[in-house]
Amino acid sequence: MKKLIMALTLPALLTTLAIAQEDNSAEEAIGYRTPLQAILAENNFLDHEELSTITLTQKPNRVESPDAVMITLTESGLLDDSISAIRTTYIVKQSIQDETPIWGIDEKFTEQKCQRGEEPHTFTSDLCP
Repeated sequence: MKKLIMALTLPALLTTLAIAQEDNSAEEAIGYRTPLQAILAENNFLDHEELSTITLTQKPNRVESPDAVMITLTESGLLDDSISAIRTTYIVKQSIQDETPIWGIDEKFTEQKCQRGEEPHTFTSDLCP
């Protein structure tokens, strides 16, 4: 169900992101209305020349009124011959500014899955050979 909702809302978010990028400076100063907007602003998919498969998963810290979300962005099918996938995990937290809830990236972790090496099926923070 979450994947269906993401599939339906992702095009609208990308459109919103494209419009919001015109006046990016004001948006950065105040944060974002949703956790996904914060992630999409950090990863400008509209400018990627390389085509890849993109998977987003979102896990809130609680069902009702979450104030932290872990979002995992996985890019696979890359043209790089040493990296088969890149996984970036974001911890996005909500804060209140002028009585308005805003979301911002608190932490970011990047790992990659190597084409070759000892464990080609696991993600690692080490560089690929």
